[in-house]
Amino acid sequence: MTYADDLVILCRNGKAEEALARMREIMGKLKLTVNDEKTRICKVPEGQFDFLGYTFGWMYSRTTGKARLGMWLSKKSIHRMVEKVHDLTDLKTGWQETTVKVAELNRALRGWANYFQVGTTSQAYRALDNRTAVAPVAAQQVQSQATPGPELSTPATLRAIRARASD
Repeated sequence: MTYADDLVILCRNGKAEEALARMREIMGKLKLTVNDEKTRICKVPEGQFDFLGYTFGWMYSRTTGKARLGMWLSKKSIHRMVEKVHDLTDLKTGWQETTVKVAELNRALRGWANYFQVGTTSQAYRALDNRTAVAPVAAQQVQSQATPGPELSTPATLRAIRARASD
């Protein structure tokens, strides 16, 4: 079976049921099946929904306190990346060359930061920065014990990665 996913329909108040019925009709003509477990009607701004790694909903500005509709990284996206960083820095892989591990970590962080550079990102970046703060220290220790050669590119904070990516 093929499923249609990654779809959000925005409509005016009171039109959601009609839009959902029309979407099911169109998907049927395309011989696609709508996943009823994941399909729901969400009334924004009272509710919120996750889409492509972001959560969309009502948020408040830290500086002005004013409410607005916005988007931020979903908890699931942050959790997945923290798990990936954990896997890449796991002690079980300590036998691997440090330069290889740091390169893999940098590549993963850079890709994640490039994808998630829209919306409110500071809390998500902080969560990952806290998790990756151990990696530069370990890399520096290994580098100081190694024979002279090229310096390791230790994982930078996600803000720095984001800044370099936009250059």
